Amino acid sequence: MKLGQSLSASPGAVFDLFDPGEQTTFLSAMDTSRSELSDRFTASELLNWIVQQRSAFVLMAADIAGFLTRIEASLKGNVEFIVANQNGNDVQIAFGPQIRSLLLVAASWVRQATPDIDKQLEIIKREVAALSRDARPTFVKRDQGIGRQLRDLGDQTGSPIWHMQANLMQRSEREVHPSDIRVMREVRDALALAQQRLEAQLADHPAADAVTQPLRTMGGQIATALRQIEGKASREYGGPPTRLDMRRGRHIELAIGEIESLARQALQMDATGSEVLEAMGLALWKERWRIYELWILCSVCMTFANGCEQIDTLDRINDGRWTLKYTRDPKPAIAFAIGDRWIDLYYQYFQKGTDRANMPDIALRDRTSRRWLAIVDPKMGETYSAKDHQEVCLRYADAFDAQMSAIASYFPEEASVETLAHERSALIFSGLRPASAASLHRALSTAAREIGVPLPSKSVAVLADVSGSTDRHRALIASAVATALANDPQVDRIGSLVASFAETWIAKRSVSDYLASPVLTESGGGTNHKIAFETAVTHLSKVAGEKEIWLFGDGDGAQFDAAAMVEQGIRVRANLVKGPVPASLQDACAATGGSAIALE
Repeated sequence: MKLGQSLSASPGAVFDLFDPGEQTTFLSAMDTSRSELSDRFTASELLNWIVQQRSAFVLMAADIAGFLTRIEASLKGNVEFIVANQNGNDVQIAFGPQIRSLLLVAASWVRQATPDIDKQLEIIKREVAALSRDARPTFVKRDQGIGRQLRDLGDQTGSPIWHMQANLMQRSEREVHPSDIRVMREVRDALALAQQRLEAQLADHPAADAVTQPLRTMGGQIATALRQIEGKASREYGGPPTRLDMRRGRHIELAIGEIESLARQALQMDATGSEVLEAMGLALWKERWRIYELWILCSVCMTFANGCEQIDTLDRINDGRWTLKYTRDPKPAIAFAIGDRWIDLYYQYFQKGTDRANMPDIALRDRTSRRWLAIVDPKMGETYSAKDHQEVCLRYADAFDAQMSAIASYFPEEASVETLAHERSALIFSGLRPASAASLHRALSTAAREIGVPLPSKSVAVLADVSGSTDRHRALIASAVATALANDPQVDRIGSLVASFAETWIAKRSVSDYLASPVLTESGGGTNHKIAFETAVTHLSKVAGEKEIWLFGDGDGAQFDAAAMVEQGIRVRANLVKGPVPASLQDACAATGGSAIALE
């Protein structure tokens, strides 16, 4: 049994949760048959496959759950959707607290890759083996006895003949540069410490030996190589060159630390496997087109909910049930107070037209002026053509004269935004899924501001350092990020992001998503602030308005190009887990209009 794959269910039981199309896709992709499942795959491998296969809809469902939690704060009881069909039959789509919890756990599986400890161990094995081979002595010429005296005489008299005679008497000695021995000792100690911590971390786990035994073997390999060179450390001038770069040893130490991080992730997957299994068995996956339409609705709602002072459910939520009609509905489904304005959202609003009637799924209108702010119509079907989308979008744009009219299509897979020729904003969002949802949010925010509705406009890229040096402070950093975001009402919670980084950019989430589940991705390893800042700048370069980068970490080696930040109009705020804050970092942040502080 592998670490991270201790799910108690059988592979067959997990496979039964696949719908027929998913079963066919899996068997074809893996070139297998149902009878071979138990021999070739673990239950966890199958579960992870189906989670990734449904990843877009898992994230949509988690977003829906997040919005319902947002509006539930002002209500008593749970909120579920009741969809009233034209034939009068109601379809209940449950999103109670228990289901929301399951969806959030499943979403966490989507956001992080399955920890491959075996692969990481193989990488370390190769590097340790190479290091052990390279840790060998070098032949160095040394003066012996009378030879030393002759060389001293040559130094005193300046006569080369004495040096020549001393050279004839030299002997070859096998020596090792002291720094090579230090590198080997540090790698040996890192392996021993990781082994000790993992034995405690994986106590009684059936896969513990599969992780700790390779570390024990590598430790023995390093110890053997070290014994062969320790007695040959050079103690004289003119010793051998170094064979082992200090950075090479440090790289191996970081890779060893990554094993501990992967083990924590794997244990977390072990602990949550039963919840994810239950989540994948929910009936709502059979209603994916409804999930998509409800997700678009909740995404639009969240854009305005994050910038409003009050949400009014207009008595549409009774006994925890929010009834949405798939027939004509002339009354608003929900309303948002923003400044001194109320924005009403209609679902399935019907309006007669000259040639034909119009009934978009989502329509937003300013209550006072009666002006339409936005029309958004989701399309889940793969059979719609680009021409169909354009015709519907332009028809709605003409009929409602809204500041923005949009078609939000699930297909094709590649995300894009097409701007149509019209006096108002007319947009086709193709491949609109959670990964590209910010594009719809930005368009809605722009349309709102154009008619004087003041939605939050500050875009923030939060950089949370999850490298090995911040392990002890991970909970503090996660909490500080959540507190800072929750306390700043000007932050655009959908257009902004929270990114975890170490040596590379590891994971990113929207602010709304992070606040719903304020947990940082585990990593370990080293820290590369340069790449983190460059990636944050790339993200912020796509947005207009006020822009900031918030760094949370230990500040170890934190650096960025202050002049470039000023040129881009980006403020930098550094939040270090402990002081004192380096003066250089304070000056750099201040130059951008930001600040640098210690959290404790």
